[in-house]
Amino acid sequence: MRFAEMAGALGWKPKLTYTVAEVVHATGIPATTVRDEISRGNLKARVIGAKKLVLLPEWVDEWLALREGGEPAPSERECLAQLLEEVRQLREDIRWMRR
Repeated sequence: MRFAEMAGALGWKPKLTYTVAEVVHATGIPATTVRDEISRGNLKARVIGAKKLVLLPEWVDEWLALREGGEPAPSERECLAQLLEEVRQLREDIRWMRR
């Protein structure tokens, strides 16, 4: 399950970034584990202002996939790019078949 879906299941509105506390609440993973993973560089995070850490949902998805031993889930942008490429290829195939 993607992080945005986890957040949605809690009734949260979609956001661009989430705090460590929100990630902890949505995933059930202890805060110390999340912060340790950020410190190790396994989970991407950025500092906003003086010290507030924020995470993009895509970064949490990648990290969760790696924790489960799998490949990182593709981002929405990657999925859309792949879909667009498939549509282009289909259009080209249709043009070729009409000749």
